[in-house]
Amino acid sequence: MFEHADTQAGIRGTAWAGYNAITEYANHVAPARGATLELKSAARAERVITGTADDVMERAFRLVLTSARQGESSRSP
Repeated sequence: MFEHADTQAGIRGTAWAGYNAITEYANHVAPARGATLELKSAARAERVITGTADDVMERAFRLVLTSARQGESSRSP
């Protein structure tokens, strides 16, 4: 998703794109239980509502912040 998803077009190659690729995958693409597409979609929605994927997304966000802060410190005089 990071390299090819249309949703990344405007931010491709950035840390923010990396975060968005992870959250998009966790919320919309990751395998979900269900015999039909409708049941799989419902399972994904439930993951979002219950916060099942929050740990992954929060870790990704912390990594983006760390990356941004390191980039700022390397530009400081």
